[in-house]
Amino acid sequence: MCMTWNHAREHQNLDFEALFPNYQRYNIIVFAGQECGGEKEGEVNLIQSFLGKDYKTIEFVGKGELFLAVFVKNFDCMFIAADARKNLIIKDLLGYGWKGGVMI
Repeated sequence: MCMTWNHAREHQNLDFEALFPNYQRYNIIVFAGQECGGEKEGEVNLIQSFLGKDYKTIEFVGKGELFLAVFVKNFDCMFIAADARKNLIIKDLLGYGWKGGVMI
């Protein structure tokens, strides 16, 4: 399952039940946020708490107003390479990330 959410630079009280219906049937869940301000790590932690002990956050990258997180079912973690690479591209002059991308 892959999804992205535009936070519109405002605090979001995301309804994870609605965002991740029947999430248990997915082995890998990728969630990206944009225009999210400083809420990146906290939101990833909330998603991990919602998914529970059956999933592990295997990678997270965030820069500026962008972030990307990958959650994998514990059983399937043995099939994921330990040397996952992450990167980010920043396009503005200040290096903040108004435009750009995050990749895993």
